[in-house]
Amino acid sequence: MSEQEGIPLPEEVRIEQEKVRRKPYEIIAQVVGMSADRLRRLLNTGRVQGEKLRKKGKGYPWRWVTSRQAVERYKASVKTPREYGKRGGRPRQRDTHQAA
Repeated sequence: MSEQEGIPLPEEVRIEQEKVRRKPYEIIAQVVGMSADRLRRLLNTGRVQGEKLRKKGKGYPWRWVTSRQAVERYKASVKTPREYGKRGGRPRQRDTHQAA
């Protein structure tokens, strides 16, 4: 059951494969609405799953590739400031500089 046999894949399966397919991080950043620099930093720190592909030529010897699902997983795990505050958030500083 693949496209080589002449049977077209259902739309849902094709879309799911498109999401899982690994692409260069710049393209994924455009798709999910994130800057490429931010996504590259997340890949470097390991917060978003990706892999390095070796490349030839000038510049870095590798290129990051990731999937849209990996970025969506990261975005879902990040708490909004409101959610973060519900856990207690940052303690307020006492006002030590009182006006005299």
